Amino acid sequence: MSHPLTDFFQSKKLKIQVIEESPKGVIIEFNVQAKPAARVEKIFVNEEGNLAIQTRAKPVDGEANQAIIECVSDLVGVPKYQVEILRGDKSKNKRIKLLVDITAKKTVDYYKEKISAKLED
Repeated sequence: MSHPLTDFFQSKKLKIQVIEESPKGVIIEFNVQAKPAARVEKIFVNEEGNLAIQTRAKPVDGEANQAIIECVSDLVGVPKYQVEILRGDKSKNKRIKLLVDITAKKTVDYYKEKISAKLED
């Protein structure tokens, strides 16, 4: 039986790899296609099932990577330290690890609402 949060990510057509699931949270990995130095900030799931993030930050001195981390953190509603770039520091194609804790204040429904409100179709 899978976690309701991983089911939710998959319902958004995001291809994820579940690393760990428990009643207290999930750890997942997924791919991000970054577009640094974009004119418009935007986040959506592309045709390949990757999270696509367009950011105004330039790929200089890690600015775009930091913007990607902040964007994922803001999208899901987790602290930045719970978002890690595993691969692709110098590439537009990145692999992200995300830890999502379920608490009394941050329930599965909290995360679903947060993501639905920010993720563009």
